[in-house]
Amino acid sequence: MPKTNGQVADWAEADAVLGKIRQCDADAAGLAADRDAEKARIDQAYASDLDALADTRKAAAAALRTFCKKRRKDFGDAKSRQLDNGVVGWRLGKRRVDLLTKAKNWATALTKIVATVPKYARIIREIWKAKIIEDHEAGALTDEQLAACDLRVTQAERFYIEPKTDNGRDREGDA
Repeated sequence: MPKTNGQVADWAEADAVLGKIRQCDADAAGLAADRDAEKARIDQAYASDLDALADTRKAAAAALRTFCKKRRKDFGDAKSRQLDNGVVGWRLGKRRVDLLTKAKNWATALTKIVATVPKYARIIREIWKAKIIEDHEAGALTDEQLAACDLRVTQAERFYIEPKTDNGRDREGDA
């Protein structure tokens, strides 16, 4: 493999450097495959024990939740209760707006909000970038019109490298 000092002198050397990149990609893919196989083996070895523990924990938590719901008055004004092995209790979630029933829907609620208390309905305006690009490409929107709005249509260009892979397919990657 060629040694480069960050400089490539000619096309033959460029091809040799591309070969180096290809070999690095192949080696990295091989190591990643070995790592993934080892991870899968470890996951499989512990899967049944972890699943059993998760099932046991879930069942125990459900039983404890049911017990505490039935004895809510034992908590008094407190939201939690200290036990030897930890704390049980209820935490308040973040306040939110919900529909009165599942039979209702948000579209109907929006219509009613607009009719009764419109200050709680908002109209979101935003620049339709996809339409600007489409119309600019079609000639319906000029550079001058865009400039008048402090806008322009641009397109970046990126250098890429496509080393051949050992399986015969090419692989694309940005440099």
